[in-house]
Amino acid sequence: MESWSKLNEAELRRTSSALGELRASQGGWSFAKLAIANTQLKELSETARA
Repeated sequence: MESWSKLNEAELRRTSSALGELRASQGGWSFAKLAIANTQLKELSETARA
């Protein structure tokens, strides 16, 4: 896991930042926020190298 994390550091940082912004925003987890989170995680899975 550690080597994969190092290899995909930029993608992980971007995803973590986006999810952190969603958590910090006001209100609960709306459908829109969940859709944004889903997109971020999907992009991570598509761009991350094995």
